[in-house]
Amino acid sequence: MRTAFLHILACLLPFLLGGCSKDVPAGENRADERIVNLSLGITTRADADKPSVLYLWIFDGSEGAGSECLYFQEMFNPEFSGVDLEGNPVQPVDVQLLTTNGTTLKFCVVLNDAMKPDEPSQPIEFNKSTPLTTLENLEFTLSEYADDNRVPMSGTAEQLITSTSNDYRIEIPAERAVAKLELFVTKNLPGSSLWITGISLSNNPATGSLFRNEEKFEPVIDTGKSVPLFAGTVRITASLTEADAPGSEDLYLFEGDDGKVQNIPLTNPYLLENPWGDGGIYLDENGSASITDTDSRYFLTFSYTLDGSPVEKKIYLTTIERNTLNKVFIRIKEKVFDIEVSYSVKDWVMEVLTPEF
Repeated sequence: MRTAFLHILACLLPFLLGGCSKDVPAGENRADERIVNLSLGITTRADADKPSVLYLWIFDGSEGAGSECLYFQEMFNPEFSGVDLEGNPVQPVDVQLLTTNGTTLKFCVVLNDAMKPDEPSQPIEFNKSTPLTTLENLEFTLSEYADDNRVPMSGTAEQLITSTSNDYRIEIPAERAVAKLELFVTKNLPGSSLWITGISLSNNPATGSLFRNEEKFEPVIDTGKSVPLFAGTVRITASLTEADAPGSEDLYLFEGDDGKVQNIPLTNPYLLENPWGDGGIYLDENGSASITDTDSRYFLTFSYTLDGSPVEKKIYLTTIERNTLNKVFIRIKEKVFDIEVSYSVKDWVMEVLTPEF
């Protein structure tokens, strides 16, 4: 009987082994699956007040809705204790991850809270279940921010996992998802009396895109709402005559020199992206602005009094892109209706160019 039992077992063994092999999908090689070490450096321009919260996702690189989140971390009050070669603050994150050779990992990071479009007072909630497609197409509404480094920021990166390396260093640069506006005013004659009485911004987008889109983002423009950017009145004491107006090489005359150009404090200087416009700034003289997109591009309504005479001007801005610092220079000349405007757009980390009056 023992011999018969062994014979039956030997006959059944190939079938048992064959049945086990069906647990492994055809074409899958488990030898390619391994643990890799990821050293992430999340860089930002946050050299003063740091972002309040950091969200990090690592996806498996599959396309569309099939992408799986392999790792998620929520970090409050990140230190950004490291520094990269350009002097930018870096938040290091070390991750051990089980993955497969040939996988292209997709990294997404969000800094600070972004507000819900349908509930502007409530932040968007993030977790491991947030799909990659949702992040890539996520919209948010503008809010008020404590400073430049508390605005919503985002960044992405990719890394191919190969059989020749177990250790990877990945840099994820985070950029601001909004732009910033600064306004400078001067007058041509020191003896004239110039007061700023109002500044508002119109043609505001309803929402912005949290992540940079490869395709042009075209938000809905709220044409019926103007946002006040300035409250009260301010006297302009700075003056810059045509004889003193410097060339573009004389940047120092505009760097903190309130005697030449006066910086006007704005109540909320942050702007959502607005793709409509071009590279120019236009002063509308009674509807004479030579542009056709007046119902979609940003414009400022600038109100002032010169020697007691009230004036209101409309200034159409350029295309507004994320992570840019947009500076408008205005010089009021001796005639009430004579106004000059100049414009500078730079990466947010750059300084202003001298306006060419």
